[in-house]
Amino acid sequence: EWVEDIREGIGMKRYMRERGVLSQYERFKRGYIRNYSEGLEEIQLIDGTGKMLEELSGKGVKTGIYTLAFRQMTESVVERFGLEMDAYVSKEDVKRPKPAAEHVEALCRELGVRAGECLAIGDMDCDIIAGKAAGAKTAGVLTGFGTKEEFESIKADWVLETASGVTGIREEMEEALQSARSGQRS
Repeated sequence: EWVEDIREGIGMKRYMRERGVLSQYERFKRGYIRNYSEGLEEIQLIDGTGKMLEELSGKGVKTGIYTLAFRQMTESVVERFGLEMDAYVSKEDVKRPKPAAEHVEALCRELGVRAGECLAIGDMDCDIIAGKAAGAKTAGVLTGFGTKEEFESIKADWVLETASGVTGIREEMEEALQSARSGQRS
């Protein structure tokens, strides 16, 4: 039930408050983080993600994560999979996490880039909504919760089977940015 509410932007604290069990929040949070971190030994990185990050890093592209996970959980994922990220912004780093634009905007500040030059990638509709609200291009990836129909209905700029498809998008974006810059100079 809570996972479905996350997709609508309802955080754990609000979810528990609405059900009258907010007094159990800290205990639940500790257990949730512990179970999540311990469970990482049992899972694999989503197909295409490692390859995508390696390729982007090799081309000097800055990468980061904006996530509804707690910072400790994010750090566990980064460490477990040896992800080389330039920055990450967890839910407790912002007042209004995704689907609000603030989440993507905070990551852009951390990376030192403008949202209009970024590609916000995600496997849930809230990832795409946040990216679009911040002014980024967006790509929905079909390796998680989101469906092609959902991503198309919220007008994701691209819908990808796997994260490795991002490297092709990067080239398209570079061409579009170059074209836009040329048009500004004329």
